[in-house]
Amino acid sequence: TEFTRQLSTLQDAGLPIVQSLQILTDMQRPGTFKNALIRVTDDVQGGTMLSDALAGFPRIWDRLYTNLVRAGETAGALEAILRRLAEFREKAQRLKKRVIGAMVYPVAVLTIAVLILSGIMIFIVPRFKEIFADLGILLPAMTQYLIAFSEFMADWWWAMLIGIVLFFIGMSIFRRTTVGGAIVDRILLRVPVLGGVLKKGAVARFTRT
Repeated sequence: TEFTRQLSTLQDAGLPIVQSLQILTDMQRPGTFKNALIRVTDDVQGGTMLSDALAGFPRIWDRLYTNLVRAGETAGALEAILRRLAEFREKAQRLKKRVIGAMVYPVAVLTIAVLILSGIMIFIVPRFKEIFADLGILLPAMTQYLIAFSEFMADWWWAMLIGIVLFFIGMSIFRRTTVGGAIVDRILLRVPVLGGVLKKGAVARFTRT
């Protein structure tokens, strides 16, 4: 986002695109983004269109970004497009920060609740089992299921933890595929409240673009 705003400012000032890219590359800290900018600058200096050079790094500049830059180059309005892109990304970043800020409290509460519940199931419930066993009381089926699940968690908590981690990693990989992304998006669009927000955001982004 900062790169887009800075590139927009330099282009508005009338600097050549290669010089602008070189200035911004020198300003970056060593890392993945700087290495990508070096490659982009070299490509543009060698005669490649900026949009084609950016398209070589889809994880940094997505298809929307590169296609808008290509449209700006074709129409001779790169400065205006970069200005719009900077505004768009700044608004998206502000919204993302607000959403993350709003999610911190419920996520923290949910995490603490899960940890407390896990502690009860692993450490507290087994003690009740010993008490009931000493008393020789016949427990209801639901209580027996609860104790059995508590024993399972105490013995296999590490397997459950690994399973949860593998599930999220698998879902992340699955969503990156064409079919997986379509399936996950269809599910998200059917979620109450969230689906409506996502749909309106997509329509607004489409019409603005």
